[in-house]
Amino acid sequence: MERDVEPLLATLAAERIQVLPLKGLSYARTLYEHVADRPMNDVDLMVRPDDETRAQRVLAALGFRLDAKPLLHHATTWIRDRQVVDLHTNIIGPGRARVDLDAVWTRATQHLDANDALVFHLVHLARNRLRTPLVHVIDAARLMARADLDIALARARAWGVASGVTLAHGFCSEILAGHSTKPAGWLGPSGEDVALLREPPLVRKLIFDLATAGSPRQLTARVASYANRFARSSR
Repeated sequence: MERDVEPLLATLAAERIQVLPLKGLSYARTLYEHVADRPMNDVDLMVRPDDETRAQRVLAALGFRLDAKPLLHHATTWIRDRQVVDLHTNIIGPGRARVDLDAVWTRATQHLDANDALVFHLVHLARNRLRTPLVHVIDAARLMARADLDIALARARAWGVASGVTLAHGFCSEILAGHSTKPAGWLGPSGEDVALLREPPLVRKLIFDLATAGSPRQLTARVASYANRFARSSR
């Protein structure tokens, strides 16, 4: 997967489109000694909002097709054979945070700033209600080793995502410390749920989302997301 994305990155660079790899691709290149040590199922790339249309044209020209875009989502999914690329214009969905994108791009080099990357990673864990492969906990540990936790938490508060980030940080810390029975307390999954990647029932999903919504806007965005998923599943 990592090698397969090189022609795409080269073409985007030739078109003078600045790209930041996110999540698995970025972690494989920065947090692990060998790229093969960090498997990934898809490739996440972020471009500036003004470059989104040009980046989509590049993907289309290279044979990728656009998948359906979920409501209120900050990425489009592009598929070619078994390759999947998620093209982002933000690191957190609209209505769910107050991310200062200009500052994020200013701090970035070839990858996200370490503190931005940690916040994004923990938000991603919380958005998945902490039902996540354990490799994501290893990612978190390696990100925490590079970041300044106080700065990251302050940034999470500024972005309006502190509740989910704090819970996800505690969840990872508990697992890393060997306290895996209920690593996130009553709100999160059990250690067995994590090991089996067991999905929570709908009621627990709703409780988790209500408890971790950082603002009325976030709660509205999550309700809209539920409504969109229900509408798509009932077609």
